[in-house]
Amino acid sequence: MHNVASIEMLQETLPMNLGLLEGELLLAEGWPDSAINVCRRTAVPVPRMGIGWRMPMYSFPLDRDIVPRAFRKKGELDSAIVEYNRLLRTDTATIDRRLINPKFHYRLAKLYEQTGSVDGARAEYRRFLEIWKNADVGLPELTDARKRLASLKGGKLEVPPI
Repeated sequence: MHNVASIEMLQETLPMNLGLLEGELLLAEGWPDSAINVCRRTAVPVPRMGIGWRMPMYSFPLDRDIVPRAFRKKGELDSAIVEYNRLLRTDTATIDRRLINPKFHYRLAKLYEQTGSVDGARAEYRRFLEIWKNADVGLPELTDARKRLASLKGGKLEVPPI
């Protein structure tokens, strides 16, 4: 039997998950503007105090970066950077403490690299590598981030395509 709190939580998170799924599908189909519009209209509920074991429902899906990926697909890299920075920021005025996908730092670093912001790229690669310091050695993002950071430390900016 479901308790009232679980049903209320599902009523809050199900529309969010459906909206994010629709956004992912639109982006995959090549409709970045529609994906952005759907995601911006999708309400993201803020967890309430005492949420406890139900918090994962508010934190997933972990890849909630549809909007910045859509801007990247459109070639609007500055807008994608703004969106990633928004996703990586915690609003201390709320109790919202969702999990932040570490890959957002990696994706943001690559955008900084593409726009020529070496300092921004270095900082985000370092942050990503710090978070993933105990990750499995063969993960492609980990290997790529190390290689890219090393090339940035060498003073040259080689911008491979994303």
